[in-house]
Amino acid sequence: PIVRPRSGGRFGHPVIFNRSLFEDLRRADLATGAKPIVRAHADQQVIVDVVDDGTWTDIDTPEQYERILRSL
Repeated sequence: PIVRPRSGGRFGHPVIFNRSLFEDLRRADLATGAKPIVRAHADQQVIVDVVDDGTWTDIDTPEQYERILRSL
């Protein structure tokens, strides 16, 4: 139910969640985010090795999105 990109042994973004986990995500503590859900399903993940610096770009707010757009 989870697909995660990995580059150089590090996990990045975006993480893709199956619809079956949406309710868990809605109930997630904002302080920890999706990390506990990702950990709980570690044995059910598909890991995709990538070579892309965008893997390290995490956009959670409109301000972060605008900053990324300006940097392009």
